[in-house]
Parts: sequence; C-alpha cells; structure tokens
Amino acid sequence: MGGPKALMHVAGSPWWRTQSARLAAWHIPAVWVVSQQVRDALTPEGDAPNMITAEPDAPMFASIAAGLRHLADVPPRALYLLPVDVPACSPACIAAFGAHNTRPEVPTVNGKGGHPVRLPWPFIETHIRPHLTSPDAHTDVRLDHLLADHAAHREVGDPAVITNLNTPEAVEVWLTSQVQ
Repeated sequence: MGGPKALMHVAGSPWWRTQSARLAAWHIPAVWVVSQQVRDALTPEGDAPNMITAEPDAPMFASIAAGLRHLADVPPRALYLLPVDVPACSPACIAAFGAHNTRPEVPTVNGKGGHPVRLPWPFIETHIRPHLTSPDAHTDVRLDHLLADHAAHREVGDPAVITNLNTPEAVEVWLTSQVQ
C-alpha cells in the first residue's frame, strides 16, 4: 500500500479515523499497537487513539505480545484482536460472541475465518502468556497455531470480518460494498 495502512487515505480520510469510528461503535476501549512512524503521525491529532509502540518489521506475535504486556496490570475479561487493515465489523457481530465464553472465538463468513478474534483472558493466561517471555516469541510463535485446537468458529454474516485491505483494488471493492 506504499506505507503504513493506518495512514492510507480511504474515501478522502486517513484510514485510522475511519477504523477508529467503526471501533467506537463497539463501546469497548481500544488500544492500538502501532509503529513509531504511525505514532509520530497520529500523536499531534486531538482524537488520536490510545497507542503503544511495537517494531514494524517484527512478526505479528511481537505486536500481540506488546499489547498483552500493556494490558497485564488491568486485564480485561476478554480482548478482541483486529489488524488495522481489517475493517471493524458491526456491533451486531461483536454481540454475537459469547460474553462469558472461555474459548477463543473466530468470526466466520461462509466458513472462512476472520477478525476480530475474541480472546478470553483465562485463555491468554494459560496458552499465550507462557510464550511472551520465551526466546522464540518473536520468531516462531503464531496465534493461529495457538488457537488451532481451542477456538470456536462463529458464523456472523458480516463480510467485514474477512475483508483485508492489502491492495488499492481491495480498498475500492470494500468502498463499493459500503455504498450499498
């Protein structure tokens, strides 16, 4: 996309603003794990999200680890993991998750898994936290592997969960779908 996806312009606005507005509809506090470049660009904004910094070239699990370390002092009951290039789904999609489910949940559309992944804190403590301090945490650990035998797949019918804005063409397709 030519730069950090949070900073790309979609329909005349920086993507982070669009994503932030979509996340606000969930009524759940959001913490963004961002690169220093994104943090520097957003910090002057009066409505910048709550951010912590991670290395942009590190594997995805390094960003997950950074976010979990940030939340360790006041752990939520569960967290929803959403990459910045996946549009936040509808509040109805979030409501479809089991609020007290002890298993991780992956939203699906026609059997295809997507995001946000719901991670209950007890699962994080028993299955993810042990990897946060291991030497391979930033190279070999993958969340999809940790979830493989544990996650419940929940059909939600919201195509946003399987949308990935990785190319200008994907952005155009998504924008077209939003007009309908």
